[in-house]
Amino acid sequence: MPRFQPDVFDDNLLLVRAVEGIALNKGKTAAQVAIAWVMKQGVIPLPGSNSVERVKENSEVIELKDDEVEEIDRILKRVEVKGGRAPPMLLAMYQ
Repeated sequence: MPRFQPDVFDDNLLLVRAVEGIALNKGKTAAQVAIAWVMKQGVIPLPGSNSVERVKENSEVIELKDDEVEEIDRILKRVEVKGGRAPPMLLAMYQ
């Protein structure tokens, strides 16, 4: 997966660390905050999981305040996500 390759991994981790800070302040996980942010964009995310505990955790409705949404938006403008979403061969299958 291009975004997890050694040459871009640390750069992409900056975004994760920023979201983790918001999550820590809320007493929630970074995944829960990320899911809540996606929902604020008008999208219903369908996160995958390999355990019942994680499904329950990710299904908890987390409310983000306007300033938290704005903070994540500022982070996204500041931190460039590097690497493609998926390998080119996989992307070609969906075109």
